Amino acid sequence: MKVESTFGGLGISGQFSDRQLDAIREGSRDVAGAITRGLGARLGHTTVASARLHTISPARPGEVQVVMDGDAGQIFYRRERPGEILHVDIFHQVAEVDHRGMGRALLKAVDRYCRDFAWSDGMGMPPGGRRLADHVDLQTGTGGGRLSGSLAYGRRESLRRAHLNHVHLALKLQDTQLPLLFYMVAAAEEEIERQGHDIRKVEAVRCVRGGQRGEADFTPYTSHSDSFLLGRDSPPADLQVQRQVQLQTAMDLSDDIGSVAELEEFLEAVKGEHGRTSPPGRLKRLPNSGRWLERLEALGLIVSDRREYRLTDEGSRLYEYVRTHRREIELGLRKLLRRMTISPAELGDPGRPPVQVWDRRPGYSLAAPVPERAWLPSLAVPETMIAATVRRLTEGGARLCREDVRAYRRRKAEKLDICLLIDASASMAGARLRAARHLAQHLLLSRRDRLAVIAFQERDATVQVPFTRSYGRIEVGLKNVRAQGLTPLATALVTATDYLEHARTRRPLLLLITDGIPTVPKWTMNSLADAVEAARLVARRKIRFACIGLEPNRRFLEELAREGRASLHVVEEIQRERLAEIARQETAVPGR
Repeated sequence: MKVESTFGGLGISGQFSDRQLDAIREGSRDVAGAITRGLGARLGHTTVASARLHTISPARPGEVQVVMDGDAGQIFYRRERPGEILHVDIFHQVAEVDHRGMGRALLKAVDRYCRDFAWSDGMGMPPGGRRLADHVDLQTGTGGGRLSGSLAYGRRESLRRAHLNHVHLALKLQDTQLPLLFYMVAAAEEEIERQGHDIRKVEAVRCVRGGQRGEADFTPYTSHSDSFLLGRDSPPADLQVQRQVQLQTAMDLSDDIGSVAELEEFLEAVKGEHGRTSPPGRLKRLPNSGRWLERLEALGLIVSDRREYRLTDEGSRLYEYVRTHRREIELGLRKLLRRMTISPAELGDPGRPPVQVWDRRPGYSLAAPVPERAWLPSLAVPETMIAATVRRLTEGGARLCREDVRAYRRRKAEKLDICLLIDASASMAGARLRAARHLAQHLLLSRRDRLAVIAFQERDATVQVPFTRSYGRIEVGLKNVRAQGLTPLATALVTATDYLEHARTRRPLLLLITDGIPTVPKWTMNSLADAVEAARLVARRKIRFACIGLEPNRRFLEELAREGRASLHVVEEIQRERLAEIARQETAVPGR
């Protein structure tokens, strides 16, 4: 059943009637009363507001729990006094709501509120409600930050996952400004539906305890940001916080563009383009310059003036920070790349082996009997119980004897030579190629294996990076990979096979990443048949082979994997986390 929006679909784009404005004033008084009593207030069908933390129990997905002893301002912003920060959640179906579109809608709501309320109430707000927007933080399933800022924050994976079912707002308002909530909720609901998602009804609001006693973990909700809501013990204006904001911005941009060096080059090109200190047209010759100019302009780092671009004051400060703190930014990026597939469920106890059993335990051999008086390295409980059960059924006797004991024994981890075969055709442009580049960097940082990269496009396949353990060589080689042209898959497989045969490899693993059907033949006029024949060549050379491809091409991929004796991973989209997880699975399996 479709949920009716807070103002019956009128949203923020229509004109509120006098009756609705009176209802907003009355509702604001109710919200103020609930907040004063430390309770949660409902706004319309979709929204809960309080000064506390909000949680949802998996057993009761329609019920929002207000954590009475979990003050939002104290936990999220380290404020000294409780009740200073208002926490608002607007619920919707599980979806990635674009935070930039949401930010634009909420800024319009602030302007509309100022026209309807602020001037008549004599609050003296500046035009556009900038002062109000400075004290509003936003987070959705795609990112967030201060409403009046760049919205370039909240990108951490756990934070985005935690907000896939609601739009989160944190505000610092006076009681007389509470009508703004209704404008923002109406605008948020309208924007959610405009983006093609359904809003969700809150069935009930219940007060619980457990926020500050260690019974609830809110770590996934925390992140570095440009917020102005931080308490006095962490002032946002000091040099340390300013540096943290610059570091996070530089890491986000470098992560997206490819590397710190490429970000510095782009900012330097903008600076040179305006000051005429670099050759004319240098900026336009950089790859993806149009997309990056739009991104930096949206972040307020550059401005355009008659087809020329120049750095803003904030952009100039970021440029100087990138130039002088390049090493620090690179270390931060490497840390993220090294850990990008690790989730809390996977971490476990770092001092113990993984939970899996048999010979699939990385670093451990098959469970085996333990000689008497021998050191017991790691007890294999399932295998021990199986051995005891079999003995009792066949021989009888005690439930558990010394000879039943089985233990895992460590084996020396065998290194691999991993060759990434990356489709660099035109259809891989953008996020797909960036995901493949991130995988190469992640593998080099998270493992002790050698890595090579071969890219194929148009009619050729090129060894971009020979086998190496150097992060710098990987970064330089990947920088030259640009998506364009056709898909010569047969040529790519032959090139990779020949390279692996002549590179003196140990336990080679060929990992193919492609999004499309081959479009360039090698021996005949049939590009698909040639690619399958090339896969047979990989199998004959006894090279371990794994293939990652997209769902629409499953039938062809299955034939390719079958003839190449490859493991196959069909995905909905080529994303960095999914690629890294597949690579982890492939490298953990003993060689065939």
